[in-house]
Amino acid sequence: TGLLKCKINKLEERLSFFNNHYIPAVQFGTNRLRRQGIKDETKQQEYLRKRSNRFAVSGRADSKVGNFVFSYDTDSNSLKIYLGKSVGVITIPTVVFPYGQDKIIHYYSKQRLEINQPITFSVEDKDKYYIIKCELKEKSPDCNYSKADGAIGVVNLKNDKMQLNYYDIASKKLLLNGNVEVEAVAPFINGYAVIYKPGLNFIVDKNGDTVSKFYKYILPPKEGAYLVNENDKFGIIDHRGNELVKPTFAFLTPESEGLFCAIKEGESKFGYIDRQGNYVIRPKYDMATSFTNGYARVCLNDNWGIINKEDKAIVNIKWDGIAVNINPNKEYVWVKKDNQWNCLKIADNTLSFTTNFADVEGFDTNGYSIVQDKKGLYGCVNTAGEIIIPTGLETYGDATACRDFIVDTYKKPFTMTDVYRYNIYSKDLRNSYKLTDSLDSSVWDY
Repeated sequence: TGLLKCKINKLEERLSFFNNHYIPAVQFGTNRLRRQGIKDETKQQEYLRKRSNRFAVSGRADSKVGNFVFSYDTDSNSLKIYLGKSVGVITIPTVVFPYGQDKIIHYYSKQRLEINQPITFSVEDKDKYYIIKCELKEKSPDCNYSKADGAIGVVNLKNDKMQLNYYDIASKKLLLNGNVEVEAVAPFINGYAVIYKPGLNFIVDKNGDTVSKFYKYILPPKEGAYLVNENDKFGIIDHRGNELVKPTFAFLTPESEGLFCAIKEGESKFGYIDRQGNYVIRPKYDMATSFTNGYARVCLNDNWGIINKEDKAIVNIKWDGIAVNINPNKEYVWVKKDNQWNCLKIADNTLSFTTNFADVEGFDTNGYSIVQDKKGLYGCVNTAGEIIIPTGLETYGDATACRDFIVDTYKKPFTMTDVYRYNIYSKDLRNSYKLTDSLDSSVWDY
């Protein structure tokens, strides 16, 4: 009884304190400051000053309950914060994130349900201004999130060597009868996976049964057929291990748009074959690349051009080089002559403009191209020769990030000021760039 009375007295004292010292806000700061603030009047004022001077409120945008719930309106770019029943909702208008707005819009789109990743906002009170931050928890490139065909590759390290098995999600069982030492891990594709044992590759099905011969190596299918190598010669098999083309070729590239770039054993010219090994384009080129969007780059007598699947020259074979198109534009292409890059209009094989860039990347479907000047700095131009991003970015990744921001959100070209601002934001630099022109202080963030 005495112990219970003691506890009741302590709880009543705590209740009395909270009733008389209620602070209508969330508590920030360390426990040490809190305890000092309770015991000493001066320390309490110091604690309140530090707590209220600069602090951040944060919360998940998809929270159902909690002290702070954030909601971002992508149409009006306004940020709403729910601060509980006593305060309600406050709205901060025109909140735009200079670098990353496109990602936030993407997360709030319908695709967000598929992304299933949290979004965290925070608001920092800096007395005269506020700093609003948004953190997106993106998938790590070092983790395997794939559940291809309902199976996930699981690996153990034993004596610094990988021991592989596959875990079937539906049955919750391992597919292979014992772990297999491998050099690499491949996912299941259409019910089949390649097992990469050292110097010995083969295909297994979802039952863990081997369905192919053993080859020196097998390349996973790009479009359905597998490339295999046996006795340093290349062939083609299907996912069940049936040999479509026996390993008799000196060189083959993975299937692309139904064709394989090939060199026959004992020959040196490139041509293109189908899955049955029949030549669709006879071997005559000194160099050739795989087809993309119906086009392929080829070289003949040290001259480069572009052909279609009928072996017709879409771009005349007369150039010193042609830029690689990762996401190709079918109307314009970069061609090189006498160490100078030129933009060529494919329809009539005429030059649109010439440049002095040291290197270029093929135009994408939006008509944009990442370029590099002779100082090694990156920028972007369009098919009309207009500067979309002045060359001032240090890496290719910076250039693609700015280009994507322009396409998705900004909707207008960068100025050199925008480039400087991006460099400051992304590299966390402060006042380390020298300006060649005088700029109004209002354009600077730091």
